Amino acid sequence: MVLYVPLYGEFRIEIRPKDMFLEEVDMPEYNYKGPRFWYIQAENECEKG
Repeated sequence: MVLYVPLYGEFRIEIRPKDMFLEEVDMPEYNYKGPRFWYIQAENECEKG
């Protein structure tokens, strides 16, 4: 299981199965094929060097 907080909506904690979190999706209506989610680096991680 993966716990995460989406950067939209109510910013509440979400839980998904790991396979769903890491899967690739095909969304022709958006001309997109790739990962369902991306890792976005936190600001304080940038300072660690």
